[in-house]
Order: sequence, then C-alpha cells, then structure tokens
Amino acid sequence: MSWKLLIALALAAGPASTAGGQATGSPLAEIVSGPSGYVRVTEIGRPPLGMTGARAKAIARDNAKARAREKLLKALLAFTLADGRRLEHVLKEKPELRAGLRSVINSAAASDVGLDGDAVELTLIVRMAGETGLSSYLEGIQAPPPRAP
Repeated sequence: MSWKLLIALALAAGPASTAGGQATGSPLAEIVSGPSGYVRVTEIGRPPLGMTGARAKAIARDNAKARAREKLLKALLAFTLADGRRLEHVLKEKPELRAGLRSVINSAAASDVGLDGDAVELTLIVRMAGETGLSSYLEGIQAPPPRAP
C-alpha cells in the first residue's frame, strides 16, 4: 500500500482527534485526545529470510521501528489544526517546521515484544501533553506571529 493511499485513508477517516478523551478510529493509529491522551502505532518487523538469532531479532526490531515511525508520521500529518488546516498542508507551506515534528516522533516511547520466528512487534506512543508532547509542537505551530510595537 502506498503512502499516498494511507494518507488518503487517514484523511477520509475524518478528524484525527476528538474532545473528551475519546479514541478515534484511524486506520493508521489509535488516537486518544485530552490531557492524558496519546497517539499509538504498532508494527511488526521481520528479519531477512534465513537469518536467526540475536542479530535477526535486532534487525527485526529496527525494521519494526522504521515502519512504526513511518506510520506515526502519516497519522500525525492527518491531524487537523484549530484553524481547520491539516498538519501536512502546514508543513508544505513551512518546511522549517519539519524538524520539530521529527523531534516529536523521535521522542516517542517504544516498547517491543518478541514474536515467534525472530519477528518483533513494536509500539510507539507519543503523548499529547508534556514538553516533548504533540500539544506543545502543535501550539508552537498555531501561535500567532508577534505584533510589532
């Protein structure tokens, strides 16, 4: 499935966040809004065919993490800001904001579970609140420009 199709599916799913701490049904991520909210994605990584052991497990984890980060990025790009614009459109207009989003994704908490055959299931969670949370990043984007004295 191409990334354009995944983004289209996310956009078709409607608003990416709801009020009152409710979860939304995004095809990309579990999204819970509110002060203790989060965005959670899970992916499975597999090692190259024929590879086994600790090295295979490490490669599977790296593969799962790369796929989960990509999925998380796609889910976050579908967020609708207070002014009605999607985050993906804002980043096209202001590419300098991409580093902040990269920082949010890189600060996601990761947990993994080993599966049969050296496969790994990895979950990334980005909290809404906190200094490295998604809300701080979104507030920085939506902050009005300073007024001239």
